[in-house]
Amino acid sequence: MDNTLTQTWNYMLNMAGIAHDAVIIEVAPGYKSKIGKALATMDFSGEIFLVEPNPDAARVVHASYVELLPLARVNIVTKRLSDVIAGVDVPKYADALIANHPLDDMVLSKNISMEKAKTFFSLNSGQKRISKTRELWEGIPSTRLGKSVRLVTEEWVCALSELQPKTLVIAQYKSNTLQENHIYTPDIMGKRVLDGIATQVNATLNEPCMSYFERHEYAGRWLMKHFVRRDLLSDTQKMPDAMRRLNRRIFVKETARKMSQDEYNVIYTNNSLLKSLGYIKDETQEEINSLIGNAFAYVLVQNKEVGKANDQKMVYADFQADPTGIALSGNKGSGRACYMGSDFNIKGIGRTQFAMHPEDLIHGSGKLDLVTALREAIVTDYLCKETDASSAPIIAVIALREKIPVPWKKKLVSAALLVRLDKGALDRPSHLAYAKLQRPLNLDRIVRRYARMDAEMFAKRIFHGAWSTGNISLDGHFLDIESVSMVSGRGPRCNITKKYLSNYFGYESLGAKQVIKQLSEMLGGNFEECIRTYDEERGSELSKQFLQLLGILSDNIDFIIKNISNVQGLALQFEFLARKISPRSIDFTTFGNSEKGNHLLDFSELFRNLPEIIKNFTGETRLMEARKHFLRTSELEYCMKLSKRHPTNTVEEYIVNYNVVDEGTLQEFLHETNMFLENLFQCIDMLSKENLLLRNKRWEGAVAHNNKEIPSFYELTEEIECWLQTRSGGVKEEFPKFLLK
Repeated sequence: MDNTLTQTWNYMLNMAGIAHDAVIIEVAPGYKSKIGKALATMDFSGEIFLVEPNPDAARVVHASYVELLPLARVNIVTKRLSDVIAGVDVPKYADALIANHPLDDMVLSKNISMEKAKTFFSLNSGQKRISKTRELWEGIPSTRLGKSVRLVTEEWVCALSELQPKTLVIAQYKSNTLQENHIYTPDIMGKRVLDGIATQVNATLNEPCMSYFERHEYAGRWLMKHFVRRDLLSDTQKMPDAMRRLNRRIFVKETARKMSQDEYNVIYTNNSLLKSLGYIKDETQEEINSLIGNAFAYVLVQNKEVGKANDQKMVYADFQADPTGIALSGNKGSGRACYMGSDFNIKGIGRTQFAMHPEDLIHGSGKLDLVTALREAIVTDYLCKETDASSAPIIAVIALREKIPVPWKKKLVSAALLVRLDKGALDRPSHLAYAKLQRPLNLDRIVRRYARMDAEMFAKRIFHGAWSTGNISLDGHFLDIESVSMVSGRGPRCNITKKYLSNYFGYESLGAKQVIKQLSEMLGGNFEECIRTYDEERGSELSKQFLQLLGILSDNIDFIIKNISNVQGLALQFEFLARKISPRSIDFTTFGNSEKGNHLLDFSELFRNLPEIIKNFTGETRLMEARKHFLRTSELEYCMKLSKRHPTNTVEEYIVNYNVVDEGTLQEFLHETNMFLENLFQCIDMLSKENLLLRNKRWEGAVAHNNKEIPSFYELTEEIECWLQTRSGGVKEEFPKFLLK
């Protein structure tokens, strides 16, 4: 739980816009340093006030925070929240008031003496703590519980009125330990208080936070509220926070000019994200468009314009380096993107001084076309909502009056600006290759994140196809995802270039390991040890992802992996079989290609139909029904009548040798397929017996969502171009949201 919780708090503090030098009040940390660990990962150097009524816990947690946060000022306030005096004990108008899982304990404290509370809360986790928890909660009459919930809720609302923090963040997730021991009252009471606070202060989570918490079964268990609207225009005037994290040597000033209103049109704004960040509340779309245009409608000035253009501002291009020569396409850094303000980056802003390619080529033009910008916005939104790997969220897409050439059609297309939220997501290994970074780097943590990301992408059929030190973040986020594609099956597909096996779906681990090799050299790590860690972590994560595809709740996954013996073996079978393809000759590229692929098995179709198959069939009949949804018979026919294709390069030779099933290997393949189905149903029967499966409609909904079909690169491009055509014809239909739902 601790690692996941640290990541979740790090995510939430970032989404809440809590700066590294903020003033924070934390309520009731107890003996734990859970929020402190998250603050440590963001190099927190502000001031924090720990409001903890237990003197022993206060001393312990103070020492822990001082060690975790050497750059911060750590203060202890040994009082209950209701006794804290604004302006005396803690500052009024702090940047944030935060708390991790305090509400059930606060309800309990209303019903036991101070002495009992001190004794109980000093108990470490273990059987004695569990037994005492059960005893204390069972001794409280239900009528007193209801009153205590109201009192704690009022205490928080009054404190918020008195302290007036700019932002509130509270976590009150279910306790796994209590759930496993069938102690439910604390979680129920804590949730009631959280709901009461949310109602009183009118707090709701917006995307992408909502999807993040739903994915981790935290839905309804976290609260965030901005009481003061943040000023977007003010934040765009600040120096980039990336300078503090990275190295000032990396950044070079560029001059940008404000565009006139007839030069651009704001075509998409991520309103849910803007609300999560506290930049908008109830504005009209016209007002939001005006805000975005005023903040971000800037392009780099040309040499002849310097000193002449009005309303200029400084933006910052970033040096990068890559010894392999893969990441930068010959440029010396970012060729068409600049940092602006505290946390923003604009792609397509113009040709920077790092662009070495000729201006008439994509990587030298400084431009970004509108279709590509919209596709990146849609795919990024999907990644942020549906994956832990995520990406730098897109704030807006701005269409420009200027028309530019694109490689896939003869007609010119509008240029565009893509506005990205940074907050560390754009920190790259290629930055480290240029200069030593200010931010602390944990190589083991980076390796594990890359491993989890690769397993997640394989499970969810999301294909990057262009691994390098320039398009993956140091925190394991996908970057520069113009060419990311969803794939129908899990057989090999490649991106624009076919010359690297690491560019093929299912083999992107090879690219990850190339990046890890560079990182281990730069950070003085042991590469072989890193690879062992990577393989171990990826295998573990693949098992978890496989269970999620089966519709298993995240809360149950660790227990299942430990106690159901054949799960990891099933996940390995899944990966091995999913890569198998027929000998049919196809173009493996996804760019501009409508081909679904020549994979032999449709795992998504099988998993979507599992609840119905389990409900209605048994024995051999069940296996027969499963095969109908699993085997792609049209592709199997090619295995019986075609020999293996003749490879055109060494990469295709590898794919042919290890992936293609022909007449000579067909029977073995079918036998392995049957074995997988038998093992799968055996596993599901065991999960059902242990009450670890969702029931009826909930299971159907989970497998339908986790195995849904999503548009490929080709389909998405077609949809966007059709929408742009209808829009230019005077029909202003809503921005295409088939992936944004």
